[in-house]
Amino acid sequence: MPHGSCYLWQTSLIGLHVISDLLIAIAYFSIPVMLIYFVYKRQDIPFNRVFILFGLFIVSCGVGHLLDIWTLWHPAYWLSGIERAFTALVSCYTALELMVLLPRFLSLKTPEELAIVEAANRSKSLFLAHMSHELRTPLNAILGFTELMSRDVQLTVKHREYINIINRAGEHLLALINDILEISKIEAGKIILLENDFDLYSQVDSLEEILGLKANSKGLKLVVQIDSQVPQYICTDERKLRQVLINLVSNAIKFTEKGSVTLRVKGEKFKPQNILTFEVEDTGEGISLEEQKKLFEAFSQTETGIKSGQGTGLGLPISQKFVKLMGGEITVRSQLNQGTLFTFSLPIKAVENILTETNQTSKIVTGIAADQSNYRILIADDDS
Repeated sequence: MPHGSCYLWQTSLIGLHVISDLLIAIAYFSIPVMLIYFVYKRQDIPFNRVFILFGLFIVSCGVGHLLDIWTLWHPAYWLSGIERAFTALVSCYTALELMVLLPRFLSLKTPEELAIVEAANRSKSLFLAHMSHELRTPLNAILGFTELMSRDVQLTVKHREYINIINRAGEHLLALINDILEISKIEAGKIILLENDFDLYSQVDSLEEILGLKANSKGLKLVVQIDSQVPQYICTDERKLRQVLINLVSNAIKFTEKGSVTLRVKGEKFKPQNILTFEVEDTGEGISLEEQKKLFEAFSQTETGIKSGQGTGLGLPISQKFVKLMGGEITVRSQLNQGTLFTFSLPIKAVENILTETNQTSKIVTGIAADQSNYRILIADDDS
């Protein structure tokens, strides 16, 4: 017997139930759509499973209300009962999941606690920025004097080696301080994108000249490949792109003992922008899956990096931050004893021919000009 018989087929009463069940069903079906969209956008949230289960439970409830409308005229009570049993199973399973996750929910920080943590992080970043500057200033002086001392022709071989050791240690410490300063700026939100027009081909050639010497000294071959689709003149943050490429290629050379290191630049045209893909591939020892998971964490180093005693564990995190700021993300693909491939793609605006600066020959200062009674020395320290 249809369910409508219980309402004595009163038109107003049946209409009331139909409209109410229909509106409830529409509301139930719209909520899971928003939950799915939320899960898709926030894949970093560790409780995605509960949102999906909750969405399935709401959908089941919506189907139940549609079946209530159907059974007003058709006695499909078995179908309605099976649907209710399925809803009961889903609801019980969701409730159990919520009970398991409840302690984790309660451990989440309140807005007030998050504000305190954020303030503490900003204070830490400010402290690191000031300390890095205070350490870098005297260190630059030490490096400057070691360079001057190394030019002394009267130095013995033993003393020259001592000065070289001091210089290498100082440069390593300076690189670490600069990386810490860069990280502190990123955490403090002081890093911004500064786009400019420049010659990409010239930039890549410059990197090849600089890093090619380092590769040759280790008996490695540095290969640079630029696709024909890549525009020569582009607009993006030149300094950040250069630093990312230097970090990736330097790491590849540093941790590769034999074979080659390859830098590839590929281009795809999409209006109104071009998509440029940069790849850095080496024939080194490779990176294990476990180490790949923490590769972009600050101060994290691979087993190869720890054994070599080189690097600070900050180059890749900084590079990842820069690439994300420019609209991309660095990915890594590697297998042990089969090398490593780092890849990132960036949206790039191609520009017309630009004016390039003429390279000036750098000169070494050997002393102060003669016949000067008063010596004036200008020290410039850029803390930008």
